[in-house]
Amino acid sequence: MSALSPLVRFGTSTWTYEGWQGLIYHKPYPRNRFKQECLAEYARYLYRGERLFRTVGFDQTFYSPPTDAQLAYFAQQLPAGFQVCSKVWEEITVPMFASHPRYGKKMGQANPGFLDADRFLEEVLFPYSQTFIAHTGPFLFEFQRTGVDPKTFLPGWTGFYCDCRRPLGMPLR
Repeated sequence: MSALSPLVRFGTSTWTYEGWQGLIYHKPYPRNRFKQECLAEYARYLYRGERLFRTVGFDQTFYSPPTDAQLAYFAQQLPAGFQVCSKVWEEITVPMFASHPRYGKKMGQANPGFLDADRFLEEVLFPYSQTFIAHTGPFLFEFQRTGVDPKTFLPGWTGFYCDCRRPLGMPLR
């Protein structure tokens, strides 16, 4: 069997599935520390003598951006060349907060931070650029189907995209 192309990064949407114990994970982890400590083993899992996973999803970042300390902790668990795909925080991608108790006073309200490029740059991208740049892969924007007028979404997305590219010195294409 030939080596996997360096252009292909195989991974999963999360590494925290406890059902993989005995398959991917062979070290014993304290139950309350599994999610924090098993990333290193996931990132170094070998299949037929080669590292199988070269990326993983940070799906938890949809609910809150990671702290500098969390990113630094995860970075020290990852080998060189391993990249992470991170969901963008819902405070930026959700046009309207769902009618769910976890939103408290925001429940059912329009989200004033929807497509806020400054907030994305400061609260999401900046921490990655400080402590996680070697492992930063694509950011995934999960948009909800409710609360968005299609006639305003594309202009809003275009503005967000342009505003995010300028501080990075990237040409608009």
